[in-house]
Amino acid sequence: MRRTVAQLAVLTALVLTGCDDVLLFDVAADGRVLAPIDGAGKVVALGDGSTPRHLVTLDLATGEAQRFTSVPLRMSWPRWCGDAVTLVEDRNCLILLGADGARRRLFETDPQQRLVQPTPSPSGERVAVLEVAQPGLPGVLHVVEVASGAVGEPLDGVLLGFAWTRDADGEALLVARVGARDAEEARPFEGGQGEVLLVRGGTRRTLFRGQLAGVTWLAPTGRDVVATLAAPGAPQALGLARLSLDRPGAAAGERADGLDLWPSADARGQVLFTRSRPGLPTLEGELRLTRADALAPSRRVPTPGPVCAPRWVGERVAYLTPDDRLISQELEGGDLVDWTERLAALAGDHE
Repeated sequence: MRRTVAQLAVLTALVLTGCDDVLLFDVAADGRVLAPIDGAGKVVALGDGSTPRHLVTLDLATGEAQRFTSVPLRMSWPRWCGDAVTLVEDRNCLILLGADGARRRLFETDPQQRLVQPTPSPSGERVAVLEVAQPGLPGVLHVVEVASGAVGEPLDGVLLGFAWTRDADGEALLVARVGARDAEEARPFEGGQGEVLLVRGGTRRTLFRGQLAGVTWLAPTGRDVVATLAAPGAPQALGLARLSLDRPGAAAGERADGLDLWPSADARGQVLFTRSRPGLPTLEGELRLTRADALAPSRRVPTPGPVCAPRWVGERVAYLTPDDRLISQELEGGDLVDWTERLAALAGDHE
């Protein structure tokens, strides 16, 4: 397989971080923050899913924080699903955890396989989850009905970064998928030739066809989708591009000399993302802001240092630092709050 410099940059960045499980925080549509914390109140981006952690909920407006779990769990990928939470436990079991402590097994795979990126639909009625032989490889996407546990027809060759969207026609999945040959020969986080699809029930529509990075983040906003694609004319870089739900093709954003990662869109089409420095393929970078309908230019958002996983929380932004602190601030940099101490007070009975 022909490997681009951009693919190798992403591969290097992710492998060097020791990617084992993703333990990022999540934000509900109403602004509730869900965070897995270790005994020191840290919220890691990539860590060891065999380490027990508590889940906590956090209201950034009031500062109120409370545990969601009664005992620490060996978990990864916690995500809001209505008032409940989906997560991967013991790396191969998809669990629905209710606010009352009730737990239900939604899907389980062979212990030699892994489940990654469980992603509830906007209605909370379905959860898409990727089954892989090794983190970073293309895998098989399953869609599980939350009420019944029924599993739909699987889709193979799928890369990390898929997302749900919802419009007048209902809910649909945005999926980056590589061909059978590239999927079979892929190394972790490598990607290959493939396409971005809109999958709705049994129908599939191609939005983009071309080279895909091993993690192709897809952030829907209205009739557009912001995607991370190899930057035109700069094969060592990944940049943002705009895809349309109405017609195939990609409109590139501004030229990126580093890696543009973690796109997160709000209801008004504003997009947060990070940009690493040229030649330093890290998952952290400077925080930047752009618009889905006009990806160029973008502007830098002031932060104390490099960040990863930026998310909108109402009018505020939240992100993780390289030392695993959950920080929130105003968009222009004011009213910065480090939540680590407050979260650490809830760590309690970690093993």
